[in-house]
Amino acid sequence: MAKIYLQHLYKKYGKSIALDGLDLQIKDKEIVVLLGPSGCGKTTTLNCIAGILPPTSGRIYFNDQDVTDQPPHKRNVAMVFQSSLLYPHLTARKNIRMSLRISRANKQDIDRKIKDVANLLNIHALLDKLPYQMSGGERQRVATAKAIVRNPSVFLMDEPLASLDAAMREELRVEIVVLQKKLAITMIFVTHDQVEAMTMGDRIAVMQAGILQQIGTPNEIYNIPVNIFVAGFVGSPPMNFFRGTVKQCNKEYIFEHSKFYVELPKILIQHREKSLEERKSVILGVRPQHLILLEKPERGALKGRIYTTEQLGKETIVIVDYEGKTKLKVIVPPLFKKSRGDVIYVLPKTEYIYFFDPETGRNLFFKKDQT
Repeated sequence: MAKIYLQHLYKKYGKSIALDGLDLQIKDKEIVVLLGPSGCGKTTTLNCIAGILPPTSGRIYFNDQDVTDQPPHKRNVAMVFQSSLLYPHLTARKNIRMSLRISRANKQDIDRKIKDVANLLNIHALLDKLPYQMSGGERQRVATAKAIVRNPSVFLMDEPLASLDAAMREELRVEIVVLQKKLAITMIFVTHDQVEAMTMGDRIAVMQAGILQQIGTPNEIYNIPVNIFVAGFVGSPPMNFFRGTVKQCNKEYIFEHSKFYVELPKILIQHREKSLEERKSVILGVRPQHLILLEKPERGALKGRIYTTEQLGKETIVIVDYEGKTKLKVIVPPLFKKSRGDVIYVLPKTEYIYFFDPETGRNLFFKKDQT
Protein backbone atom coordinates (compact mmCIF):
# COMPACT_ATOMS: atom_id res chain seq x y z
CA MET A 1 0.00 0.00 0.00
CA ALA A 2 1.36 3.49 0.74
CA LYS A 3 2.76 5.85 3.31
CA ILE A 4 2.51 9.52 2.43
CA TYR A 5 4.72 12.44 3.32
CA LEU A 6 3.82 16.06 2.61
CA GLN A 7 6.88 18.31 2.89
CA HIS A 8 6.49 22.10 3.30
CA LEU A 9 3.41 22.15 1.08
CA TYR A 10 2.24 25.59 -0.04
CA LYS A 11 -0.74 26.37 -2.23
CA LYS A 12 -1.62 29.92 -3.22
CA TYR A 13 -4.47 31.33 -5.28
CA GLY A 14 -3.29 34.82 -6.15
CA LYS A 15 -2.76 36.49 -2.78
CA SER A 16 -4.82 33.89 -0.93
CA ILE A 17 -2.89 31.16 0.88
CA ALA A 18 -4.76 27.85 1.01
CA LEU A 19 -1.88 25.79 2.45
CA ASP A 20 0.87 27.42 4.46
CA GLY A 21 3.91 25.14 4.75
CA LEU A 22 2.06 21.91 5.55
CA ASP A 23 4.19 19.05 6.88
CA LEU A 24 2.28 15.82 7.38
CA GLN A 25 3.25 12.15 7.56
CA ILE A 26 0.60 9.49 7.04
CA LYS A 27 1.45 5.92 7.94
CA ASP A 28 0.76 2.91 5.77
CA LYS A 29 -2.70 1.37 6.31
CA GLU A 30 -4.00 4.03 8.70
CA ILE A 31 -6.99 6.36 8.54
CA VAL A 32 -6.02 9.99 8.96
CA VAL A 33 -8.91 12.43 9.23
CA LEU A 34 -8.34 16.02 8.11
CA LEU A 35 -10.57 18.07 10.41
CA GLY A 36 -11.26 21.77 10.45
CA PRO A 37 -13.71 24.53 9.53
CA SER A 38 -14.65 25.39 5.96
CA GLY A 39 -11.78 27.05 4.11
CA CYS A 40 -9.02 25.64 6.30
CA GLY A 41 -7.31 23.76 3.45
CA LYS A 42 -8.62 20.21 3.92
CA THR A 43 -9.89 19.66 0.38
CA THR A 44 -6.92 21.49 -1.12
CA THR A 45 -4.63 19.06 0.70
CA LEU A 46 -6.61 16.11 -0.63
CA ASN A 47 -6.54 17.47 -4.19
CA CYS A 48 -2.79 17.99 -4.03
CA ILE A 49 -2.29 14.40 -2.83
CA ALA A 50 -4.52 13.14 -5.64
CA GLY A 51 -2.66 15.18 -8.25
CA ILE A 52 -5.73 17.21 -9.17
CA LEU A 53 -4.04 20.41 -7.96
CA PRO A 54 -0.31 21.15 -8.26
CA PRO A 55 1.19 22.68 -5.12
CA THR A 56 2.74 26.11 -5.43
CA SER A 57 5.79 24.70 -3.67
CA GLY A 58 6.73 21.74 -1.52
CA ARG A 59 6.91 18.03 -2.27
CA ILE A 60 4.62 15.00 -2.01
CA TYR A 61 6.04 11.53 -1.44
CA PHE A 62 4.40 8.11 -1.72
CA ASN A 63 6.59 5.41 -0.14
CA ASP A 64 9.61 7.74 -0.37
CA GLN A 65 9.00 8.28 -4.10
CA ASP A 66 8.48 11.90 -5.16
CA VAL A 67 5.12 12.05 -6.96
CA THR A 68 4.70 15.84 -6.89
CA ASP A 69 4.83 16.16 -10.66
CA GLN A 70 3.09 12.89 -11.51
CA PRO A 71 -0.41 13.06 -13.06
CA PRO A 72 -3.32 11.55 -11.07
CA HIS A 73 -3.56 8.33 -13.08
CA LYS A 74 0.03 7.40 -12.19
CA ARG A 75 -0.46 7.79 -8.44
CA ASN A 76 -2.90 4.88 -8.04
CA VAL A 77 -5.28 6.83 -5.83
CA ALA A 78 -9.06 6.59 -5.66
CA MET A 79 -11.31 9.43 -4.54
CA VAL A 80 -14.91 9.66 -3.29
CA PHE A 81 -16.61 13.05 -3.09
CA GLN A 82 -19.58 14.50 -1.22
CA SER A 83 -21.59 14.04 -4.39
CA SER A 84 -21.49 10.44 -5.61
CA LEU A 85 -20.60 11.56 -9.19
CA LEU A 86 -22.22 8.56 -10.85
CA TYR A 87 -23.15 8.62 -14.52
CA PRO A 88 -26.94 9.10 -14.34
CA HIS A 89 -27.66 7.06 -17.49
CA LEU A 90 -25.65 4.02 -16.39
CA THR A 91 -26.55 1.29 -13.93
CA ALA A 92 -24.45 0.73 -10.86
CA ARG A 93 -22.76 -2.21 -12.59
CA LYS A 94 -21.80 -0.09 -15.60
CA ASN A 95 -20.69 2.78 -13.38
CA ILE A 96 -18.31 0.45 -11.55
CA ARG A 97 -17.15 -1.02 -14.85
CA MET A 98 -16.19 2.47 -16.04
CA SER A 99 -13.40 2.51 -13.44
CA LEU A 100 -11.87 -0.49 -15.20
CA ARG A 101 -12.21 0.84 -18.75
CA ILE A 102 -8.46 1.35 -19.17
CA SER A 103 -7.67 -1.96 -17.51
CA ARG A 104 -6.22 -4.70 -19.69
CA ALA A 105 -8.31 -7.28 -17.86
CA ASN A 106 -10.69 -9.37 -19.95
CA LYS A 107 -14.46 -9.30 -19.50
CA GLN A 108 -14.41 -12.35 -17.23
CA ASP A 109 -11.88 -10.76 -14.87
CA ILE A 110 -13.79 -7.48 -14.84
CA ASP A 111 -17.04 -9.27 -14.00
CA ARG A 112 -15.27 -11.10 -11.19
CA LYS A 113 -13.91 -7.84 -9.76
CA ILE A 114 -17.36 -6.26 -9.86
CA LYS A 115 -18.82 -9.30 -8.11
CA ASP A 116 -16.08 -9.19 -5.44
CA VAL A 117 -16.62 -5.49 -4.71
CA ALA A 118 -20.38 -6.01 -4.63
CA ASN A 119 -19.85 -8.75 -2.04
CA LEU A 120 -17.57 -6.50 -0.04
CA LEU A 121 -20.05 -3.60 0.07
CA ASN A 122 -23.26 -5.67 -0.05
CA ILE A 123 -24.64 -3.88 -3.12
CA HIS A 124 -25.79 -6.89 -5.19
CA ALA A 125 -29.36 -5.59 -5.28
CA LEU A 126 -28.18 -2.25 -6.68
CA LEU A 127 -26.08 -3.44 -9.61
CA ASP A 128 -28.85 -3.14 -12.17
CA LYS A 129 -30.37 0.08 -10.82
CA LEU A 130 -29.84 3.57 -12.16
CA PRO A 131 -28.63 6.27 -9.72
CA TYR A 132 -32.05 7.97 -9.51
CA GLN A 133 -33.50 4.67 -8.27
CA MET A 134 -31.14 4.62 -5.26
CA SER A 135 -31.07 6.47 -1.94
CA GLY A 136 -28.22 8.84 -1.12
CA GLY A 137 -26.51 6.20 1.01
CA GLU A 138 -26.84 3.59 -1.74
CA ARG A 139 -25.31 5.95 -4.28
CA GLN A 140 -22.35 6.54 -1.98
CA ARG A 141 -21.87 2.78 -1.59
CA VAL A 142 -21.75 2.44 -5.37
CA ALA A 143 -19.36 5.41 -5.62
CA THR A 144 -17.15 3.69 -3.04
CA ALA A 145 -17.26 0.46 -5.04
CA LYS A 146 -16.33 2.41 -8.17
CA ALA A 147 -13.32 3.85 -6.34
CA ILE A 148 -11.92 0.69 -4.77
CA VAL A 149 -12.51 -1.77 -7.63
CA ARG A 150 -9.18 -0.66 -9.14
CA ASN A 151 -7.34 -1.74 -5.98
CA PRO A 152 -5.81 1.69 -5.27
CA SER A 153 -2.86 2.29 -2.96
CA VAL A 154 -4.48 5.35 -1.37
CA PHE A 155 -8.17 6.00 -0.73
CA LEU A 156 -9.20 9.67 -0.50
CA MET A 157 -12.65 10.67 0.79
CA ASP A 158 -13.83 14.29 0.64
CA GLU A 159 -16.80 14.70 3.02
CA PRO A 160 -18.61 11.71 1.47
CA LEU A 161 -21.27 11.62 4.21
CA ALA A 162 -22.06 15.33 4.44
CA SER A 163 -25.27 15.21 2.38
CA LEU A 164 -26.76 12.18 4.15
CA ASP A 165 -29.15 12.13 7.08
CA ALA A 166 -27.84 11.47 10.59
CA ALA A 167 -28.82 7.79 10.76
CA MET A 168 -27.28 7.03 7.36
CA ARG A 169 -24.08 8.91 8.25
CA GLU A 170 -23.71 6.84 11.41
CA GLU A 171 -24.25 3.60 9.50
CA LEU A 172 -21.88 4.42 6.66
CA ARG A 173 -19.05 5.74 8.80
CA VAL A 174 -18.93 2.37 10.59
CA GLU A 175 -18.95 0.57 7.24
CA ILE A 176 -16.13 2.74 5.87
CA VAL A 177 -13.89 1.99 8.87
CA VAL A 178 -14.57 -1.75 8.62
CA LEU A 179 -13.91 -1.62 4.86
CA GLN A 180 -10.61 0.18 5.36
CA LYS A 181 -9.44 -2.41 7.89
CA LYS A 182 -10.47 -5.27 5.59
CA LEU A 183 -8.61 -3.78 2.65
CA ALA A 184 -5.65 -2.64 4.80
CA ILE A 185 -5.50 0.51 2.69
CA THR A 186 -4.16 3.97 3.51
CA MET A 187 -7.12 6.34 3.82
CA ILE A 188 -7.38 10.11 4.16
CA PHE A 189 -10.85 11.30 5.14
CA VAL A 190 -11.86 14.97 5.03
CA THR A 191 -14.61 16.29 7.28
CA HIS A 192 -15.67 19.29 9.35
CA ASP A 193 -17.75 16.96 11.55
CA GLN A 194 -15.84 16.21 14.75
CA VAL A 195 -18.00 13.16 15.55
CA GLU A 196 -16.90 11.57 12.26
CA ALA A 197 -13.31 12.49 13.03
CA MET A 198 -13.36 11.11 16.58
CA THR A 199 -15.06 7.84 15.63
CA MET A 200 -13.24 7.10 12.37
CA GLY A 201 -9.66 8.31 12.59
CA ASP A 202 -6.63 6.37 13.78
CA ARG A 203 -5.24 9.89 13.94
CA ILE A 204 -6.79 13.31 13.44
CA ALA A 205 -5.03 16.26 11.78
CA VAL A 206 -6.69 19.50 12.90
CA MET A 207 -6.24 22.38 10.44
CA GLN A 208 -6.93 26.10 10.53
CA ALA A 209 -6.20 28.69 7.82
CA GLY A 210 -4.00 26.29 5.87
CA ILE A 211 -1.85 25.42 8.89
CA LEU A 212 -1.70 22.08 10.70
CA GLN A 213 -2.51 22.82 14.33
CA GLN A 214 -2.14 19.34 15.81
CA ILE A 215 -2.08 15.70 14.78
CA GLY A 216 -2.73 12.86 17.20
CA THR A 217 -5.08 10.09 18.21
CA PRO A 218 -8.68 11.09 18.99
CA ASN A 219 -7.88 10.76 22.70
CA GLU A 220 -4.83 13.03 22.39
CA ILE A 221 -6.65 15.66 20.38
CA TYR A 222 -9.53 15.78 22.85
CA ASN A 223 -7.66 15.50 26.14
CA ILE A 224 -4.34 17.16 25.32
CA PRO A 225 -5.16 19.98 22.88
CA VAL A 226 -2.10 21.90 21.76
CA ASN A 227 -3.84 25.27 21.71
CA ILE A 228 -7.09 27.11 22.30
CA PHE A 229 -8.28 26.56 18.72
CA VAL A 230 -8.06 22.77 18.96
CA ALA A 231 -9.58 22.84 22.46
CA GLY A 232 -12.52 24.92 21.28
CA PHE A 233 -13.08 23.17 17.94
CA VAL A 234 -13.02 19.56 19.17
CA GLY A 235 -15.79 18.79 21.62
CA SER A 236 -19.53 19.25 21.51
CA PRO A 237 -20.65 21.52 23.05
CA PRO A 238 -17.31 23.34 22.81
CA MET A 239 -15.02 24.14 25.73
CA ASN A 240 -15.87 27.22 27.84
CA PHE A 241 -13.15 29.88 28.20
CA PHE A 242 -12.59 32.55 30.87
CA ARG A 243 -9.88 35.20 30.90
CA GLY A 244 -8.35 36.07 34.26
CA THR A 245 -5.20 36.04 36.37
CA VAL A 246 -3.43 33.61 38.69
CA LYS A 247 -2.66 35.05 42.11
CA GLN A 248 -1.01 33.78 45.25
CA CYS A 249 -2.96 34.17 48.48
CA ASN A 250 -0.79 33.11 51.43
CA LYS A 251 0.44 29.70 50.28
CA GLU A 252 -2.52 29.05 48.01
CA TYR A 253 -3.02 29.95 44.36
CA ILE A 254 -6.26 31.00 42.79
CA PHE A 255 -7.48 31.79 39.28
CA GLU A 256 -9.38 35.05 39.53
CA HIS A 257 -12.03 36.11 37.02
CA SER A 258 -14.21 39.20 37.29
CA LYS A 259 -17.21 37.02 38.21
CA PHE A 260 -15.70 34.08 40.12
CA TYR A 261 -12.48 32.49 41.33
CA VAL A 262 -11.08 28.98 41.50
CA GLU A 263 -8.71 27.57 44.10
CA LEU A 264 -6.05 25.69 42.14
CA PRO A 265 -4.99 22.19 43.20
CA LYS A 266 -1.56 22.02 44.80
CA ILE A 267 -0.39 19.38 42.35
CA LEU A 268 -1.20 21.77 39.51
CA ILE A 269 0.87 24.54 41.02
CA GLN A 270 3.77 22.29 42.06
CA HIS A 271 4.35 21.21 38.48
CA ARG A 272 3.17 24.29 36.62
CA GLU A 273 3.60 27.24 38.96
CA LYS A 274 6.23 29.05 36.86
CA SER A 275 4.16 28.95 33.66
CA LEU A 276 1.26 30.62 35.44
CA GLU A 277 3.15 33.17 37.49
CA GLU A 278 5.08 34.58 34.54
CA ARG A 279 1.89 35.78 32.86
CA LYS A 280 -0.26 38.74 33.82
CA SER A 281 -3.30 37.02 32.38
CA VAL A 282 -4.28 33.51 31.34
CA ILE A 283 -7.31 31.85 29.79
CA LEU A 284 -8.92 29.07 31.76
CA GLY A 285 -10.70 26.40 29.73
CA VAL A 286 -13.17 23.82 31.00
CA ARG A 287 -15.46 21.46 29.11
CA PRO A 288 -19.25 21.60 29.68
CA GLN A 289 -19.33 18.20 31.40
CA HIS A 290 -16.76 19.41 33.93
CA LEU A 291 -18.83 22.28 35.29
CA ILE A 292 -20.99 21.85 38.40
CA LEU A 293 -24.35 23.63 38.75
CA LEU A 294 -25.41 24.69 42.25
CA GLU A 295 -28.73 26.06 43.48
CA LYS A 296 -27.16 28.02 46.34
CA PRO A 297 -24.12 30.32 46.37
CA GLU A 298 -20.83 28.72 47.24
CA ARG A 299 -17.37 30.14 47.78
CA GLY A 300 -15.93 31.38 44.48
CA ALA A 301 -18.92 30.28 42.37
CA LEU A 302 -20.03 32.19 39.29
CA LYS A 303 -23.56 33.57 39.54
CA GLY A 304 -25.70 33.49 36.43
CA ARG A 305 -29.18 32.91 35.07
CA ILE A 306 -30.42 30.08 32.93
CA TYR A 307 -30.77 31.41 29.40
CA THR A 308 -32.29 28.20 28.00
CA THR A 309 -31.94 24.42 28.10
CA GLU A 310 -31.53 21.86 25.34
CA GLN A 311 -33.04 18.45 26.05
CA LEU A 312 -31.08 15.69 24.29
CA GLY A 313 -32.62 12.66 25.98
CA LYS A 314 -29.49 11.16 27.50
CA GLU A 315 -28.40 14.56 28.84
CA THR A 316 -29.41 18.21 29.08
CA ILE A 317 -27.35 21.18 27.97
CA VAL A 318 -27.89 24.22 30.18
CA ILE A 319 -26.91 27.58 28.70
CA VAL A 320 -26.05 30.07 31.44
CA ASP A 321 -25.98 33.85 30.91
CA TYR A 322 -23.61 35.60 33.30
CA GLU A 323 -22.58 38.85 31.64
CA GLY A 324 -25.50 39.76 29.41
CA LYS A 325 -23.76 38.85 26.14
CA THR A 326 -21.51 36.11 27.50
CA LYS A 327 -22.86 32.60 27.92
CA LEU A 328 -21.46 29.26 28.93
CA LYS A 329 -22.71 25.72 28.41
CA VAL A 330 -23.02 23.00 31.05
CA ILE A 331 -23.91 19.34 30.53
CA VAL A 332 -26.12 17.90 33.27
CA PRO A 333 -28.23 14.73 33.74
CA PRO A 334 -31.49 14.62 31.75
CA LEU A 335 -33.85 15.24 34.71
CA PHE A 336 -32.76 18.83 35.28
CA LYS A 337 -35.49 20.81 37.05
CA LYS A 338 -34.50 24.46 36.69
CA SER A 339 -36.12 26.75 34.10
CA ARG A 340 -35.25 29.77 31.99
CA GLY A 341 -34.54 32.82 34.14
CA ASP A 342 -33.69 30.90 37.31
CA VAL A 343 -30.57 31.98 39.19
CA ILE A 344 -27.83 29.33 39.14
CA TYR A 345 -24.25 29.05 40.42
CA VAL A 346 -21.41 27.43 38.50
CA LEU A 347 -18.08 25.96 39.59
CA PRO A 348 -15.50 24.07 37.50
CA LYS A 349 -14.06 20.74 38.55
CA THR A 350 -10.50 21.86 39.13
CA GLU A 351 -8.92 18.54 38.11
CA TYR A 352 -10.21 19.08 34.56
CA ILE A 353 -9.21 22.68 33.87
CA TYR A 354 -6.80 23.90 31.18
CA PHE A 355 -4.75 27.10 30.94
CA PHE A 356 -3.91 28.87 27.68
CA ASP A 357 -1.70 31.79 26.74
CA PRO A 358 -4.05 34.65 25.73
CA GLU A 359 -1.60 35.95 23.11
CA THR A 360 -0.49 32.77 21.36
CA GLY A 361 -3.39 30.51 22.32
CA ARG A 362 -0.91 27.81 23.33
CA ASN A 363 -1.84 25.28 25.99
CA LEU A 364 0.54 26.30 28.80
CA PHE A 365 1.02 22.72 29.94
CA PHE A 366 1.31 21.02 26.57
CA LYS A 367 4.57 19.15 26.07
CA LYS A 368 5.78 18.05 22.65
CA ASP A 369 6.32 14.49 23.83
CA GLN A 370 2.68 14.17 24.94
CA THR A 371 1.47 13.28 21.41
